[in-house]
Amino acid sequence: DYEIERSLRFNKSDGARLTRTLSTEGNKRKWTLSWWFKPTKLNQTQVFILSQRTSSSNQCHIMISSDRIDFESGGGKGRVQTKGRFGDSNAWYHCVLFLDSDQGSSGNRVKIYINGNEAPYDVQTTVSSGDHGMNNNTQQQIGAQASNNDLHYGGYLAEMNFIDGEAYDPSYFGETNSETGQWVPVKYTGSYGSQGWYLDFSDNSNNTASTIGKDSSGNGHNFTPVNISVSAGTGNDSLSDTPTNNFATMNRLICTRQQGGTVNYSNGNLDFTSSNGGSNYTRYPQ
Repeated sequence: DYEIERSLRFNKSDGARLTRTLSTEGNKRKWTLSWWFKPTKLNQTQVFILSQRTSSSNQCHIMISSDRIDFESGGGKGRVQTKGRFGDSNAWYHCVLFLDSDQGSSGNRVKIYINGNEAPYDVQTTVSSGDHGMNNNTQQQIGAQASNNDLHYGGYLAEMNFIDGEAYDPSYFGETNSETGQWVPVKYTGSYGSQGWYLDFSDNSNNTASTIGKDSSGNGHNFTPVNISVSAGTGNDSLSDTPTNNFATMNRLICTRQQGGTVNYSNGNLDFTSSNGGSNYTRYPQ
């Protein structure tokens, strides 16, 4: 079975993100993003997984909005948001999202898949044909809104594949285990196109673009980490908690506030504190 060795933790309070600036434009009509994520906070109103932005009319984002996957292309070029919510902060989820704006039907131009299945949609406005903001020769950012450096994602990310020039379904990145029925990752073996990249976060020897932010696709499109640590200790954001080696973390769904006080989770739900004299508890998932 294919094993994912490492994930990268994005602490929302730290403003953690990865950033690169494209020197050459890629395909702005067709691309695919595949990623695994484990959210550390539920009901995050609007946080960014992948973003490019120069202005409100020239931007393209993949977000998590109120525990739903949200694609938005600026300038009124379309929005697609899934129905249903990610309700488990202890689980890894796989998402594939592709844009193929040359499709004749607007409903086929953006597709979103969760754990191998196409998601039902809560919002599906007309996605326009022609160019969109992703793959411009501007800043591309993971974990925050590009250019503004705000609305940071909180959680773990792993096995990120961005395919430039192709619209792929989940079978290129995962499969159903015949014994367990569980959706599991497989190694992507295709090409990446000129501006594609693959982040496996496996080199945690340093927190630089050529190590933890290294593009392993062969294209050399490394991302510069910002506010991400690989130093030993509780602040280490390079972890072996992955979709194929899921670690127990504190369960945010089961925290009873017994006598008031403030409950705080941090470091990817590995730390839990209560303050102001409150008597509170949390527990690991069962």
